[in-house]
Amino acid sequence: MDPLKIALTNLGNSFATSTLYDFAKMKLNRGEVETPEELARAVAKEFQSLNATGARVVAQTLIVVFAEHGDLAIRDGKIYANKTPWMRSAPGTRFVFGDPAVTRTHRSSLDAARGSVIQESRD
Repeated sequence: MDPLKIALTNLGNSFATSTLYDFAKMKLNRGEVETPEELARAVAKEFQSLNATGARVVAQTLIVVFAEHGDLAIRDGKIYANKTPWMRSAPGTRFVFGDPAVTRTHRSSLDAARGSVIQESRD
């Protein structure tokens, strides 16, 4: 891969991560959210479309990834949870997983190879 493209991708991922971190910190400091579920809803409401490209997520028990008010796309990512990675989008939105992406638990895995996509439509 082109070194400039890698640098720009890393810069974009760093910027997106920093933006989400600052948003989460602000909500927590103001006492506007108290649980991970409340924080996920606040993020989904603020960011109308969540595109998690190149994401690496690890959780001890449960991962909840959803877009409540917009579209959700997970591409070129890896998600691991001991019990259940649960991914969905709200009615009227779109969920895309793959190209490539992997989700694993201690007992199972789902691997959408490059060029393949699991998609939930808006309908």
